[in-house]
Amino acid sequence: MEEGLRRSPRLVMASNPKVYRRNRKKLQVSSSNSMDEIPSFSLGISQISGEKNNEEKNNEEKSNEEENKKQKKGKKRVKEVKTMKKSKKICVTLASTSKKIVDSDDDFEDLPPQFQSKSLKNKDGLEKKRPVNDGKTRNRLPKSVILPESRYPDRKFWKHPDVVYISSRWSCYTNHSVIEQIKLSLSDKQLEMFRNTCFGYFLDLPKSSTQLQLIHCLINRELKHTPDDVFAIEINNKKLFFGLREFGIVTGLNCVGDGTSINVPNSRCSLMSSYFPEKITVPKSHLRALFLAKKFIDDDSAVSLAVLYFINDFLFSYEDNEYQISNRDFYLVESGKFNSYPWGLDVYKKLSDSVRHELKSTHKYYRIGGLPLALQIWIFECCSKVDEDIAIRVADSIPRILNWKTIAESPWLKYIEKCLFMPTKNKFENIVASEDEVSKFRLPETRDYHAEILKLEPKGSSHGLDILTNEVIELRKELVKVYTN
Repeated sequence: MEEGLRRSPRLVMASNPKVYRRNRKKLQVSSSNSMDEIPSFSLGISQISGEKNNEEKNNEEKSNEEENKKQKKGKKRVKEVKTMKKSKKICVTLASTSKKIVDSDDDFEDLPPQFQSKSLKNKDGLEKKRPVNDGKTRNRLPKSVILPESRYPDRKFWKHPDVVYISSRWSCYTNHSVIEQIKLSLSDKQLEMFRNTCFGYFLDLPKSSTQLQLIHCLINRELKHTPDDVFAIEINNKKLFFGLREFGIVTGLNCVGDGTSINVPNSRCSLMSSYFPEKITVPKSHLRALFLAKKFIDDDSAVSLAVLYFINDFLFSYEDNEYQISNRDFYLVESGKFNSYPWGLDVYKKLSDSVRHELKSTHKYYRIGGLPLALQIWIFECCSKVDEDIAIRVADSIPRILNWKTIAESPWLKYIEKCLFMPTKNKFENIVASEDEVSKFRLPETRDYHAEILKLEPKGSSHGLDILTNEVIELRKELVKVYTN
């Protein structure tokens, strides 16, 4: 027993009361710690999972705190950016006002009181300060006001120098796919019959599109004092004229004759009654749908419908889809008189009326009628070198509309100004009809446009001197060539 008591530590502690008390306290502390670590086996839930949940909650709280800090920093940054923008605006307004004081000169006359800007006031009665963009526009008119002619009665260009023109959109109804659709819809025999008409050479027209921004550039350079039937511009101190003769040289259409002398019968023609029996007038869209459906009775009527489709969808681009085709066109095509009819007179009048003296400061939408492609090809022929990204010369035949293939369908206005109208790159000359063109086409007589402009210009203007100086310069160049040779 003594040996057993010595070996067992519990009995030894029991024999010594002090040691037992100390060990008992330790056992109580250790038992309390061990109770926290003892898992509950009854439900299979441990205390460790609770600690993990606490840690996850702590992590979520920390992440939320970090996000809140980031949001606060972002708000502070936004406030700083706003304050910076406000300060920049203040600096810009101060700089503009200083420019206004420095750049102001007496070249601009003060406007009458009805044209001066009125001061705006807040609810409190304080005046609002309007931002000044440029000191040179201090005395210019707003966009909605047209300055009276008395300010610049003898100005050179139609576009007014002191009026701010609003941004505009240009459009036309020219259907450039007409040629391809005629080739696909007609048979070989019918195509040969169409080629024998006065419009047959248009089957050789290269890929083309109306570059409306180019026409916009030309209209911006239009001269003011010109004859009523001539579109005249000036590029690099060179006056260029686009009249009925130039239109005939480019398009090859008949430009001589009297179209009003044709007597149209009151009865309906057989072509209209056979294809449109229930209609008094035929919309352009219905004619197009019938032609593309290829529901032809015979070869002659198929070619007649192709001619009507070409006239109303390609030559006359001003009318929309609901335009009613006249009985005169049906009569001309069915009788065959369309081959000798002066189509150039009507098409040119539509084109000239839509581009000549039509630019206005308050107009936003412009629609070009007639055949605007002719005006585009004309300026290519006047130019010494055309940029290859705009158009390419593919042939050297007559009429000249068959010589050019357009590359960019809608080039930018700034690109056209840079590539075509730079004085150091290109030179411009008026086109002159060749002997073949004079013998083949029916063209009006030549006119002295310079003399007509001199008569129309007001007295005291210096435009006539510009013409004389240009002629002197050309004579000097010829003399230099003679001496060098």
